[in-house]
Amino acid sequence: MPRAKAPIVIIGGGIAGLATAAGLIRRGIEVRILDRGWLPWQMGMGFIVLRTGLDALCELFPKVLWGSVGAPVLRAKIMTCDSELLSDTRLDAYAISRGTLMETMLRQLPPGTLVDHATVADFARTSDGRVRAVVCEDGRIFPCSMVIGADGIRSTTRRLLHPQVSLDDVRVREVVSIFDAPHVAELIGTTFYKYYDPDGGFGVGIVHVGGGQVVWFVQHDAARYDWADLSPGMIRWKIWEKVAGWPAPIPALWAMTKFSKSHLWFTRDLYPDYDYARDNVVLVGDAAHPVLSFTSHGATGALEDAVLLPPMLSNAFTDPEREAAAAAFALIRRDMFERIVIEGREILERFLLPLAKQPQGVMVPLVK
Repeated sequence: MPRAKAPIVIIGGGIAGLATAAGLIRRGIEVRILDRGWLPWQMGMGFIVLRTGLDALCELFPKVLWGSVGAPVLRAKIMTCDSELLSDTRLDAYAISRGTLMETMLRQLPPGTLVDHATVADFARTSDGRVRAVVCEDGRIFPCSMVIGADGIRSTTRRLLHPQVSLDDVRVREVVSIFDAPHVAELIGTTFYKYYDPDGGFGVGIVHVGGGQVVWFVQHDAARYDWADLSPGMIRWKIWEKVAGWPAPIPALWAMTKFSKSHLWFTRDLYPDYDYARDNVVLVGDAAHPVLSFTSHGATGALEDAVLLPPMLSNAFTDPEREAAAAAFALIRRDMFERIVIEGREILERFLLPLAKQPQGVMVPLVK
């Protein structure tokens, strides 16, 4: 049977959108990505990708030598700020900067696939409830046979599908920074380091993301450390008050960081008690299943989605067939992310407690 004449429109040009587009294009499906403002080097800074996510990257972008653009993460060492070792765990993971990952992915897609500065305002639906065009704020209209919402944690697509669904309150914030530090990258090697304040609610993580770049983040209880309205300069000194006496290389990282370029991330999740798919619209990545950073499953989950959904759609030619495929995908992913959200919240609750009161010790900050 012939393909639908209108393309599938993917809303969002982040990890989920680019990866899903790659999976669909490989199967001969026409795709258009709409992004409100493509800024790959801002905000997220970097990711730890679990083995399933790296396998997905290799499948979706087989021409890329991923080992040359990121860095392996083979151990996780959890320590106190006094250098006491709490756990030393083997990992099979991979780290990469957000900018490197997104630019590498986009270069593998056909020119013109991504439309920048296309902020979605609404959907144009036909009488059967299906979306047949995406309407942008500037008046542009993009016809579509289907919509895939890949527009992140504050998804417009999710809001248009489920106006009543709202993100959970922020419990923990992160100050995330990235910069070139080859000497630090060599020092930490293939190990992810996480340091905890014994009083709970404050931690520092460090990981090499390839090419001599280091991502480090300061995770903090939003109630005890309310820095949301502070200037970058004030955040810099608030962090120094906490980490001045912490082990190397943390004080050196602080000294090298331009906090005006750091990102204050409000970590949130959403319990999956809503449909990821409705009519001819389906959500993927953080738009579908936002999770806490404690899970290390944000980028990984988006990449897994991009491997699972496209083959389910590739043999679906009619509207009912595509909607059935999307509904099946949504059911599979909701079941999985219910567990991930629950486990992420358990790690968060432990993080907020003093180390001495954490049941069964400190958990490694990822969900397998």
